[in-house]
Amino acid sequence: MFRFFLTLCAAFSVAIANAAPWKGVVNPDIPALKKRAEAGDTEALSDYAFHSLYCLRKTPYEPKLIFDYFSKASEAGHIEAQIGLAICHFASIGTWYHPDKMLALLEEPVAKEHPLALELMGYGYLIEKSGLKHDEKKAKALIQRAAEEGCILAQSMESAFRFMEDGAQQKRGEQELVELHENEDLILATNLLFSMWVFKQKIEEDYISPVKPEELLAGVRQNAALGSPEALYLLYEHALLENKHDEAISYLLRSASQGSERAWYTLDQIQLGEGEIKDSKIFQTSAQRKELAIQCYLHGIWAPDTLEIAASEIVSMRLSNPLYREYLPKLEKDIVQSLLGGRKSLHDLLGTFYLKVDPEKHPKLFRPELGEAHFQAARREGKREMIATMAWQFFRIKSPTVEQQAKAYACAHRARANKNGFWRKQKNWDKLLKFSPEAIQRGEELIKDKYPQGKKHMKAAIELLRKEGQLPKEEEEE
Repeated sequence: MFRFFLTLCAAFSVAIANAAPWKGVVNPDIPALKKRAEAGDTEALSDYAFHSLYCLRKTPYEPKLIFDYFSKASEAGHIEAQIGLAICHFASIGTWYHPDKMLALLEEPVAKEHPLALELMGYGYLIEKSGLKHDEKKAKALIQRAAEEGCILAQSMESAFRFMEDGAQQKRGEQELVELHENEDLILATNLLFSMWVFKQKIEEDYISPVKPEELLAGVRQNAALGSPEALYLLYEHALLENKHDEAISYLLRSASQGSERAWYTLDQIQLGEGEIKDSKIFQTSAQRKELAIQCYLHGIWAPDTLEIAASEIVSMRLSNPLYREYLPKLEKDIVQSLLGGRKSLHDLLGTFYLKVDPEKHPKLFRPELGEAHFQAARREGKREMIATMAWQFFRIKSPTVEQQAKAYACAHRARANKNGFWRKQKNWDKLLKFSPEAIQRGEELIKDKYPQGKKHMKAAIELLRKEGQLPKEEEEE
C-alpha cells in the first residue's frame, strides 16, 4: 500500500510557492500578479509560476510558461524559483527530465534548510527516478522538518502517510486532509482526497469518504478545466470505475496532451494490451500517437516519452519537411540534454540525426563523425543492429566523401556477416559495389582494421562523445 501511495502522490510531490503560497496562502489578485510577472518582476515571475503549476485560485496550467518564468526568476537569484526550476527538471515540465540538474539546483536551498527544498528532497529519497538512493527514514525526516516550518505540501504528505495506516492514525490523517481541503484556493488536498477515494473504491467498496465524493469530483473537474494534467488523470480513473471507457480514454488523452507522465505510461500499457482497458483502439493508427507527441513537444509540453516519440518521428520521416526545419537546432539540443538526463536509448536517434540532416540546409548540424560515435555508443548498450543502420546512413549521405562510402561498405560487410537481412540481399549489396574503386579499396582496409566492431574504434567514439559533452554521466563510469 505504501508503494501505491508514492505513485498516487507523484503529482503532488513538490512544494507550492514562495513566501505565502507554500504555507497555504495564495495571491488574491491573479490578474495583477500576471501583469507584474509580464513586466519582469522577479517575485511575481516565481509566484505566478507556482500558481500556474498548481492551478491556485483558478490559474490555468501552462507548462511552457511555468518553466520560462521559473528560469527568469532563478537567473535573478530568486531561491523559490530555483526550487521551482528543480521541479521542472524533475517532472519534465516545459523542459527535459534531468535529475542531476534538479539535485544541483536544490543544493543551495537545502543547505539553507528552505522548507520547499527539504520537502522536494525528501520526496526524492522515496522514488528511484530522482537519482537518490532510496531511504524512507531520511525522506520522512526531511518531510517532517518541512511540515514543521509550515510547508503545506509536506503537511499533506504527512497526513497522507497516516491515512495509509490503520485505525486511529488513518482517521487522523483523513481529518487533516479534510481540513486542508477546506481551503478552496488549494487543489492538492482535494485531488489527494479524491485519489484516495478512488483507490479505496477498488479495494473497499464500503469505504465512506469524509467529504462527499460528488463535492470532491466537482473540485477535480474544476481543476481539470484549468488544464491540470493530474486532475485529468484522476477523471480518467474515475470514469474507469464507472465503466465509461470512451470517457476514460478522452480524459487520458487530454492528460497526456498536458504532459502527464502517468498518462503516457498508461497509453503505452494500453497499446501493449495491458491495463484495465483491453483491445482499445485508443489510437486508430500509430501515426495519431506520434502526432500527439509532436504537438506536445512543439508546445513545450513534456513527458519522458513525448520527446523520444516526437523526435523519432521528425528525424525518421520529417527532416526535409519545411514545417519542422526551424525546430531542428532546438531539437538537437533537447535530445542531447534528455540523453544526458539518463535516456541512453537516444544514442541511435542522435546518430541518425547527425548523419541524415541535410548538409546544405543545416551545415552546422550535419556531423557524420559525431553521428557515428552515437551509433557506436548505442552498440555498446547492446544494440547490434546499429552496424547495419550505420551502413545505411553513410550510404544515403548526399555527395558522400570517399571515406564515408568506405565506412558504408565496411559496415554493410560486417552487417552481412552478422546475418542482417537487408544487407544480405544481393540487390542492396550491389548498390555498394557501384562505389568508386578508391572507396571500395578503402573499405577493405577498414575491414582489415576491424572497423566498426574493433575496440579501438569504440574507444575513439566514446572519447569524441566525451569531448563534445554528449556522454551521460553513468556511461563515463562504464
